[in-house]
Amino acid sequence: VKVDPDSAAFIIWNEYPRLRESVLKGHYTPGSAAQFYLRFGAIQLAKGKGALYHRMMQRGQTYHQMGLTGLQTMEGIQQRKDVKVLSDAKYKDLVKRKIKGRLATVRWWVNLHLTFKYHLHHRTPTGLFIEKQLDQEAMEEQKRHQERWFNYVTDAMLCYSSAFCMSVMEGREGSGNANIRRYMAATRRKAYTALCELLDNTDAQWVNDVVQSAVGQYEAIQAALTEGSALAIYLDWINLLSKRHPASLERHVRTMIKAVQRLHRRDDTELQRGQQGLSLAA
Repeated sequence: VKVDPDSAAFIIWNEYPRLRESVLKGHYTPGSAAQFYLRFGAIQLAKGKGALYHRMMQRGQTYHQMGLTGLQTMEGIQQRKDVKVLSDAKYKDLVKRKIKGRLATVRWWVNLHLTFKYHLHHRTPTGLFIEKQLDQEAMEEQKRHQERWFNYVTDAMLCYSSAFCMSVMEGREGSGNANIRRYMAATRRKAYTALCELLDNTDAQWVNDVVQSAVGQYEAIQAALTEGSALAIYLDWINLLSKRHPASLERHVRTMIKAVQRLHRRDDTELQRGQQGLSLAA
């Protein structure tokens, strides 16, 4: 994993005192703690390690269901009647049978692939049907890819907006907190990075749709503030600031919309990462 020091420092100084009692009572397992860090942005999975993370989570759940979590000794496990410990010979035989089964599965898929290639090459009725299905799957995958980008970008932007609202509330109604300001700066960098990564896909036609959808999130907030209605958003700090200091939230929303539109207009030039961030809404 990759650790974000600003988010980690914020959790240590602000979240640990609140969660310490629950941790001591055993409410937070290693798996739930990892999910908490991922959601908060303190850690990020390295590239290509998502599948490994899910396998480890599934393995941990299996161990927990079998009662093998915590401090365990091999002698204690061998004495349990609900768990069977295999000898080396039996384990090797088990692995051998699993490998044979996988080889048979691989041979089946190879033959199926060759059959598909034959029908596609000769344009048979079966091949035309396969081609239609593949085109449909490609369109669905592109739609899912666009949705993943939308979720990634909007999550980063709304996370920054939530941190901004938290900082404003702390500055106006609290004593001020340097850790919150550092956390807000870290989320601002992440939001800017997410936008730049999105706009790097200059050849993709769906980028405009993602940008417009992201801007639409803030336009909906702006419309609700103008009408004086409740926000249709799940983030508590944004909802709280809209009720107590709506003018500050409205300035921030306008700044975010202008920042996204400015970056979008510059997507045909080389983006200078790190030199220009999202503006702070005063």
